[in-house]
Amino acid sequence: ESDEYQGINYLRRNYSNGIYSGFSDEWVSRTVRLDGQIRFHGRVHEFMRPFEGKTKMVGALAGHTGYIYRSEEETVAHSRRNTVLLEQMITDEPREVRWVSQLMNEYDSIGNRNGQRMMARRGYQMMDGAKGDKPARIRGLFAAGMMRVESQEGNWDEACRIYQEITNNPDGISDVAAAYLELIAAESYFRLGDYRKSQTHCRSYLEYYDAHHNAAVDDALDYQLFLMNTFDEPMFVLAACMLMRTEMKENNWDAFDQYFSRIPWSSKSDAAYRQYENDLLTVASEIIYNNRMRDMAETFWNATMTRDILLTFLSGMSTRDTSGRWNIVRSICEAGLPHDDPDIAKIKELQASHIRWVTSQNRSEEH
Repeated sequence: ESDEYQGINYLRRNYSNGIYSGFSDEWVSRTVRLDGQIRFHGRVHEFMRPFEGKTKMVGALAGHTGYIYRSEEETVAHSRRNTVLLEQMITDEPREVRWVSQLMNEYDSIGNRNGQRMMARRGYQMMDGAKGDKPARIRGLFAAGMMRVESQEGNWDEACRIYQEITNNPDGISDVAAAYLELIAAESYFRLGDYRKSQTHCRSYLEYYDAHHNAAVDDALDYQLFLMNTFDEPMFVLAACMLMRTEMKENNWDAFDQYFSRIPWSSKSDAAYRQYENDLLTVASEIIYNNRMRDMAETFWNATMTRDILLTFLSGMSTRDTSGRWNIVRSICEAGLPHDDPDIAKIKELQASHIRWVTSQNRSEEH
């Protein structure tokens, strides 16, 4: 095979802290056949050229600690250094789309949303009219970048408008980028209260997920920058929870039957759970309260992630709270979980206090 391929791609694990508990993976190409012509190009985020030909995907994993910083200030300083270099590189090579994508990503890192928006739009326009798989892949990255920045800013109407603009473009984008767009569109319509449209986009994303998340990666460039996370567990959790939440409001349990048992309830999705904590707990309360989760209650409760969320959520409740959150308390108490569990005991005491208060209120009204 050494004669067939010019280089190989492998997974690089970028650690985010010194104890190696947080990381993100990305496909990189750092191994090539030397032919006397190939050179690194660029002041930062260098790449090798000329590089033409096939690459081989291999299962090797290399740890990378270059993104571990001692403080947020140090992280921002590093990105600011990169932005200065990239801005000059774009001035020198205005048609090099790689520099535009990297600058978009650096602006994203430091929260420069206007710069991020400008680079995403610029890169997207650079691909106007270009045909083929490679332009579709690059166009998809910038299309996703355009919607990403609007979602980060909470500009849900604008994100929906951009989605329509992109999907009306006959030139097309990669499946990975299309899935990313579907997820942002789903969240946008969810935030706007248009649950029917949110459901459509959730299901579209989940179809992409089922088709791609376990598939072999044929081209690492489909998963560049933030698109690398398109089919990660937290993304699946967000789509599944939004779909379950909106369909159950219509007394439709199809999404629950299809996806709830597939949610892993693991710490990998900590950020996703925290972001959608209220919606997730509403889903849980409605499911458990309607006795559709009796067989899953123990698994749900014993998962450290969901137990922590539930305890945090319930700890802030007042005995006089009359919200639907009591469905969660009632369901946990009735689910047949271990009586010697100290957390269960706390929740049962919370329920007992609430029942005493409700009883006293009813007596007062009778008199």
